[in-house]
Amino acid sequence: MSLDLSIQHVITGAIESVKAIIPASISYAEPKLYIQETTDISLGVLITLIGDIHAQLIIQGESTVFQKLAGMLFGMEVEGEMLLSFTGELGNMIVGNLTMQISEIGIKTDITPPNVLSEQKEYYLHSETVITSIYVQDYGKMDILLGLKAS
Repeated sequence: MSLDLSIQHVITGAIESVKAIIPASISYAEPKLYIQETTDISLGVLITLIGDIHAQLIIQGESTVFQKLAGMLFGMEVEGEMLLSFTGELGNMIVGNLTMQISEIGIKTDITPPNVLSEQKEYYLHSETVITSIYVQDYGKMDILLGLKAS
C-alpha cells in the first residue's frame, strides 16, 4: 500500500472516528499537507500506531474545547489532572475506533498508550504530516495531525 493511500485511509478513519465518538454536529476542513516542522500545542494527545503502518496521530486544541467535550460526554467539565486524563482517554477512544475501521480494509495496527501533551511550545513532526481541523458545533475546533512513515 502506498504512503499516500495509507495517509488517506488513516485521516479519513480519524475523521469518522471523531464523528462516532463525539455525539454532536461535526464538520471538518479538507486534509492538507502540514508544511511546518513543528507545532505549538496548548492541549492534546499523541498516540502512535504501529504495525502495517507507523504513524503519529496528534489531536490538539484549546483546553476549553476539551473541557466542554468532557461536560458533554461525562456530564461535567473538568480541569487540572482530570482534564489531562480525559484528554488522554478521548484520544484513546478515537484512535481505538480508528484502528478498528482501518483493520476492516486490511491495515493491521496496534496503538501505544496516549501521551498527553500540555503547553508544548515546539513539538517536532514527521516530514509527511497531514492536518485537518475538526469543528464540533457549539464546542470549538480541534486539529488532527497525522505523521506517517513508510514501514
